[in-house]
Amino acid sequence: KVNLKALHEMAKIAPKNDVRYYLNGVYVEIHPYESRYTVTTGAYLIQYRHEVDNSGSEPVSLIIPREVLVKLKPHGFLDAHLSSLGEEYILDNNKNYKLIFKPVDGVYPDYRKILPKQENVTVGNPNGDAFNFDYLATLKDCMGGIFLSSTTRLLYNKAKEGPAYVLTSDPNIIGVIMPILIEETSDLPGWIFETPKPKAPESTSE
Repeated sequence: KVNLKALHEMAKIAPKNDVRYYLNGVYVEIHPYESRYTVTTGAYLIQYRHEVDNSGSEPVSLIIPREVLVKLKPHGFLDAHLSSLGEEYILDNNKNYKLIFKPVDGVYPDYRKILPKQENVTVGNPNGDAFNFDYLATLKDCMGGIFLSSTTRLLYNKAKEGPAYVLTSDPNIIGVIMPILIEETSDLPGWIFETPKPKAPESTSE
């Protein structure tokens, strides 16, 4: 089984025309008792863990093209069956929905290399990393679309390399955002501490 709502929401934030064509979709990993869906642009990553009984299925991984999933209209049903048919796959909810597609022919990158280690995750930001808040909003909206909740907790990575770490209140979804390399500074602009000066009176001449 796969979760159509999660696949649809994640596909909306997948790359559209990345030259790394294998990123233009949702990477799906089927395991006996869970499935994992991953999207990354290189600047951010989101992953959803779907706890489901796949014990009668062989482990498999594939990249479902973005354009296939953004056209999905779950309409209240969440789960569908994913099955193979030669070089193609079928998404079928056993009711009124069936979709046949070809997966992306490519190798998805090892996303685990950019995930922070558990011991390096902290509530503080010791490295002072900056990151793109538009990405934070993108991941937050995706998470809220899956769980109908906007509760998001932001954690950080103590290691000198790696991402800021985004975690929702639901334990089955995570997102990470890579830091922006900028000139290191801790200075706030001086004008915020100054009282605006009154306008000088205009001089008059006789």
